[in-house]
Amino acid sequence: MIITTYTQLENILNGKCQEALDRTVDRLMAELERLIQVDVYDVPSIWDSVYNLRTGQFKDSWENTKAQIHDNIVEAEIFQNVSVMQRIDEPPIHVDKEGLAEIINSGVGYNFGQMEGKARPFWNDFIQYCEREFENIFQEELKKII
Repeated sequence: MIITTYTQLENILNGKCQEALDRTVDRLMAELERLIQVDVYDVPSIWDSVYNLRTGQFKDSWENTKAQIHDNIVEAEIFQNVSVMQRIDEPPIHVDKEGLAEIINSGVGYNFGQMEGKARPFWNDFIQYCEREFENIFQEELKKII
């Protein structure tokens, strides 16, 4: 392919950046899932021995968009879709699903298990990981496709 205009070059580069960002977000999502597994699901709860019930819905509630171009900026988003979590009253699971991520991350507001006041900072850890690794991961993924 011969590129003859700046617009053609821009379109090709934007497409490659979109693909690299999608791959980067996939890797970031894998790290978020790992952190949630370690910080949330691998921590025993007193409810485990009574109900043997871990739904996995908190981890499943984290989603991402595909990379898109807006005003010459390639962007994607990682977000929580709380509607994935189903409320269970006994034992109390996902009762405050809108605030659950912050409750787990900060340790403030627990009303279940034995983790009252104990932070499990999956989100803080994830933000630090993104700040430290995003550029490296994006560059690695871009090199793979160019």
